[in-house]
Amino acid sequence: MLDEVLRALQTSATGLSEWWDSINTTYRAGGCLLTSFFLMWEATKTKSEDRDRKFFLTGILALGLLGYGALLFIYGNAH
Repeated sequence: MLDEVLRALQTSATGLSEWWDSINTTYRAGGCLLTSFFLMWEATKTKSEDRDRKFFLTGILALGLLGYGALLFIYGNAH
């Protein structure tokens, strides 16, 4: 049973990877850029007790997406 679950996860991950690689690099990088801007905007709107933690985690995620998008823009046409 565990083998079936692992095989299904591997097939899904491979399919997702192939789909992601099939998208134009410029569109992937642009999507990362827009998503990171949205996350930054959402982080500044937080008004709960956990504001600092949510702001920090969302900011780290947004910076990671910005970095990934920048790498896609820079090295996207290299291969």
